[in-house]
Amino acid sequence: MKKPILTLFLTENMSLKEWDRIGLLSREMAIYEKLMSDFSIQIFSYGDVGEYYYEDKYEDLSVLIIPYYRKNISLKNRVHLFKALRKLRKSSIIKTNQIKGADRAVFYSKKWGIPLITRCGYLLSTFTEYQSNDLEMVKRAFQLEKEAFQYANMSFVSSERDRNYVMDKHQIREENIITVPNYVNQEVFSFYDGSREKGHVLYIGRLSEQKNLFSLIEAFNKSEKAQKLTLIGKGELGDALKNVSSTKEIEFISALPNHELPIFLNKASIYVLPSYYEGLPKTLLEAMSTGIVCVGTCVEGIKEVIEQNKTGYLCETSADSIASAMDELLSDDAKRKELGRAAHLKISRDYSLEYVAQLEKQVYSRLLNS
Repeated sequence: MKKPILTLFLTENMSLKEWDRIGLLSREMAIYEKLMSDFSIQIFSYGDVGEYYYEDKYEDLSVLIIPYYRKNISLKNRVHLFKALRKLRKSSIIKTNQIKGADRAVFYSKKWGIPLITRCGYLLSTFTEYQSNDLEMVKRAFQLEKEAFQYANMSFVSSERDRNYVMDKHQIREENIITVPNYVNQEVFSFYDGSREKGHVLYIGRLSEQKNLFSLIEAFNKSEKAQKLTLIGKGELGDALKNVSSTKEIEFISALPNHELPIFLNKASIYVLPSYYEGLPKTLLEAMSTGIVCVGTCVEGIKEVIEQNKTGYLCETSADSIASAMDELLSDDAKRKELGRAAHLKISRDYSLEYVAQLEKQVYSRLLNS
């Protein structure tokens, strides 16, 4: 019996090759590897013919590079485009990865009557509002998001906060939207209870304005207990952050493959995420899974994950508040271990790869049987 076909539409302009380049391929593909026992997986990519390499890497995967063929029309590519569209038309379910690019998923879902799941890890409308003063850009993001949710047969958002927002702002019925959180592969991010480097503070993520990293470096300089700060990631603020003076050791490491991050998470004493806002930060969930104690700012996307003094520590976005939080935790070995252990258990219960895969399978089954 043939397996149903689940087609994932990547975020606009994203490709498997790019996921691979920035070290996220194994993380992003983990759930689809789980689903391959029940589904054939197709991925609508914005990459070129190099994407076909990944069909050999994953046993039950087909890659559809329809945007590439449309941009590079030749007689040969017309044949390839026809074949790719024929494969797409056979989809049992179409699913978006984010709101950016969801308009194409909606188009093909409407064209061929294929059930659509609109999935997003963050709300494009609210992030655009945070990041831009361009009211037209904000309006376009809101409209794209609204159409993607309103047309969908079912929608996945990563938090209850986002679910309530979508139901309210886009008039989506309660039964048509569920919370499917970001997942952690705990075979990679397993619990570690060994020794750690004294006073070592770790950050993993983009080097961008949203992450409030100048305040983190200022807090590190003010801290009486922090001895070393490691920042792992790339971004537009990289050079500016490296030019901030410090009398203590600050280490910058470029983005690493996701599976290498536990090496650093298992060395450091504390992990800090000092952002101004978040969706549902995967790096925070992965850090908590390893048992390192996490400090996060008390903002949207972080305060829903960290429970104060139970699964981590919340502080304000100011350098003084971050420094105070670091010093309190770096002064108390027993508290760090207690909070780290509780954080790991929370991830195991609410965010494991197995739990999220099962949640998604239940929705797919309902759609296919309705």
